[in-house]
Amino acid sequence: MSSRQCGPGLARVGMIAALVGGLGATTSSTATAQLATDRALLGAFWDSLGQSIDSVSIDLVRRDLTRERKRGDDPLVSLEEGFAELRLSAMGRPERSRDAEKAFKRARKANPTWPYPWYGQGLAKLAQARWQMDNTLNIGNRVGVGAMEDAQAAFLRAVTLDPTFEPALVELGRVALRLRTPERLTEALATMRAAHALESWSDPELHLLLGRLEHRVGDADSALTAFDLLERSGGPMGVVYLERARVFLAAGDSLGIRSYYRGAGSSNAEAVAGYRRDIQPIAHETELARFDSATGSERVDVLRAFWERRDDQDLRPTGTRIREHYRRLAYVRRYFWLDVTRRHYWAEARFASEQLEFDDRGIVYLRHGTPSFRVTPFLYGSTANESWRYDRVDGEWFFHFCTQGDLRDYRLIESAVDISFSRCNTGGVQIDQLLMSRYELSPMYTRMATWGRHGRARVAREERNLGRASIAEGTTSDSYELRYVRSLPVVIRPLVVGRQGQQSILHVAIAVGDLLPSTWQFGAATIPLRLRFSAFDDDGNAVGRIDTTVVRRVDPAQPGVMVLLDIPLPVGRWIFRLAVESGDSAGTLLRRDTVEVHDFMSGLEISDLMVGAQGSAAWVTSPVDTAFVDPEQTFQSNQFLELYYEVYGLEAGVGYQTRLEVRRKKTGLLDKLFGGTPSTISFHFEELARAERVRARRTIDLDPLEPGTYWLEIEIIDGNAHSVTRRTELVIKNPADLTARP
Repeated sequence: MSSRQCGPGLARVGMIAALVGGLGATTSSTATAQLATDRALLGAFWDSLGQSIDSVSIDLVRRDLTRERKRGDDPLVSLEEGFAELRLSAMGRPERSRDAEKAFKRARKANPTWPYPWYGQGLAKLAQARWQMDNTLNIGNRVGVGAMEDAQAAFLRAVTLDPTFEPALVELGRVALRLRTPERLTEALATMRAAHALESWSDPELHLLLGRLEHRVGDADSALTAFDLLERSGGPMGVVYLERARVFLAAGDSLGIRSYYRGAGSSNAEAVAGYRRDIQPIAHETELARFDSATGSERVDVLRAFWERRDDQDLRPTGTRIREHYRRLAYVRRYFWLDVTRRHYWAEARFASEQLEFDDRGIVYLRHGTPSFRVTPFLYGSTANESWRYDRVDGEWFFHFCTQGDLRDYRLIESAVDISFSRCNTGGVQIDQLLMSRYELSPMYTRMATWGRHGRARVAREERNLGRASIAEGTTSDSYELRYVRSLPVVIRPLVVGRQGQQSILHVAIAVGDLLPSTWQFGAATIPLRLRFSAFDDDGNAVGRIDTTVVRRVDPAQPGVMVLLDIPLPVGRWIFRLAVESGDSAGTLLRRDTVEVHDFMSGLEISDLMVGAQGSAAWVTSPVDTAFVDPEQTFQSNQFLELYYEVYGLEAGVGYQTRLEVRRKKTGLLDKLFGGTPSTISFHFEELARAERVRARRTIDLDPLEPGTYWLEIEIIDGNAHSVTRRTELVIKNPADLTARP
């Protein structure tokens, strides 16, 4: 058998082949089960083939094995021949995988009780699946899936013949996780559980695969036990920490956060790839670039910032979003899985995804969580379809899905009407039936079904535009918005006044109405209000955050309160969000807004204008003074207006001028056309600056002003003739017109 020992790097291959061939001659005719020695030598032969990159020499070995096999029906030689064919298949000759399958079938026929021929057949089927998927001319959604299913069946048969045959167990777990169907996963899990009960495993990967199967379709505690065994068997710790974190976080357990970050600094390639794969469906390109460029502890910092940015933007406690993400991830893998290898899109498709693990429902769910309302109707003449609605602060989102080309592959479409006039229609869906199946989703669909032709066309355009905008926003963003059973009427006004160290102070005046008291005390109620506030830059990095609870007393005759929230912020233009909560179910999340934080440290500057009246929210500006703030800035004409502002950058001991004016806005048609004379009051003061920072308070009698909308404007002129102006809007009403307010 010297011909097997040809070519550099194949001396070991030839030696092993010679040994196996000799053993085959003495054992195949006397034993019905494969000996452990034979199995070890076959494994060594296969490993040696994998270490060689000389395809010519391997082909010479394969030819020598073919000649030897033809001289006698030795199953071990057929096995060697099959492995040589497999190696050639992996080295650029994929068609050899069919010859490998034939060789394994010959070995199986000669001795059907051996597990190795079934194992080899499974490997050949996997090679054929890769070959089919690599060929772009093969059409269909499940290219290679049939071959993978045959491979799993072959591995399952090998394990049935010998439950201790670890290589077949490894491949069984791998292919089941790749196929993703619950039946395949459950079948592989049951087989691996039974095998593990018989004997301890030497291959750490088996514990990893068992744990992943338990996490997907089994038991969380059993998954953690498997990962403990993975650690004890010498598995990579980065992978161990990540897998434990996935289980804990999917269950909402904060223990997973510690494990997550402990593994994030690992240099193990599989662990790093796992962390990246988990965040990729929701990460922006810049975030993925930061992850890819980071190593070790830097990667931990990148991931920590990745999750904390999302907590800050959604006003959630730190660690909330990472738990919710893994809960969503476990959900979409269990309910929105795909077993396709390709997804083809038509030219008119509004959204095209490269995601192959789960369908478009999973993409939306992973980004935004459980929809507020979900419709899953059965429509005669249509493929499977459903519609989702998300109730959001900035408006409702609508997502519509139907299956196209594959019974499980739900695709996003921009309008529910497309179910009737697209490839979702298999037999003439009645449009009225389609619209009425969505009547609970939105009143739009009732109007589209019952209104006249022109009104129906207008609503249909609105519905399509909503769907189009929802896809554009929903598939490029991610969120975990706060939701409440009952909303509260809330009015806010952000004002930048005052300084704290190097930062300016943002005051958020908040008026809250319609509070439901829980404890009445002497005709009033004590109401705790939770206030969540976060300010961040355009990239989502927080520059200020507060989560606090204040207690206010509420009069039953006027169930509303005013609150002033103070937050020091750096100079700049920031995005902010605010949520106000009363109890566990009532609250309001306000839309994102922006605030300009002025620089009070250099040059002449004036703060925002605090406007209120006695009884408004109060800010103690100094031990002897208080500023009042009304967030609505709506007053009665018989009230006295309290104005507070601060001036910065003046020179102590130098005079400055103040011009104060209240003038009516030109809001009426006659004012706009003819420039009517608005009602105005004005004052002019000349004062001496006692310090670089001047606190000013003015009281204004509103009685001379007619009801209407006004500008209140302050202009400051310093001793060098430099000036700065600030203004705000007021509403003045007759006392009889002013309804009860917080």
